[in-house]
Amino acid sequence: QTQKTMNQEGGHPLAREFDVVHVMSGGFLNLYQLLFAGVKINFKTLVLDSTPILPKPAAFTRFARAYMDSVGLTIIPKLIPSPIHQAFVTFRWSLQSAYIKL
Repeated sequence: QTQKTMNQEGGHPLAREFDVVHVMSGGFLNLYQLLFAGVKINFKTLVLDSTPILPKPAAFTRFARAYMDSVGLTIIPKLIPSPIHQAFVTFRWSLQSAYIKL
């Protein structure tokens, strides 16, 4: 796997080029956020290992709430209604994308 910086001409400092990008679970979400923020990441092959967390706040929120229930953190889903939880996730992702874009 080769990696070279692609920001020689004023591009984003996170811009890169790879032969292979291997992402696991939440790594897919991180890759999506970088691409959504406009960071130029080129790759020839994308390898998904495990089930990717879908880059949609509703899907992530359902997954997070089910996970919290499964590990005994049932108080959080009971106290925070799903629409508020999803709005928080959407807001947080928007802030992260804006920060990356800077």
